[in-house]
Amino acid sequence: MTSSVTVSDNKADDAETDDAKQNDSSEWDKALDEYEKYVDKYIEFYKKTKNGDLSAMSEYADMLEKANAVSEKLDDAEGDMSAAQMARFTKIQGKFLNAMQ
Repeated sequence: MTSSVTVSDNKADDAETDDAKQNDSSEWDKALDEYEKYVDKYIEFYKKTKNGDLSAMSEYADMLEKANAVSEKLDDAEGDMSAAQMARFTKIQGKFLNAMQ
């Protein structure tokens, strides 16, 4: 069994790869923006319910729908997160966990 690897010196190929990485990065940034908005909204919802605000229950279905949409967006994001994006993701998760305590 033989294997071959092709190395290209073509700058167009490198530019396409850079563009793909940029698109992946932008896709992750958008997904993280959506995730952070959802977490902020959920924290507000959680505080209302914790304080006995029964009107918050009318928001439950909307929150569930948003959770599913954000989950899909995170699942569908392509490529790898950068170190900065991973740090942001972790920070958002920390904000969520702190609010639940």
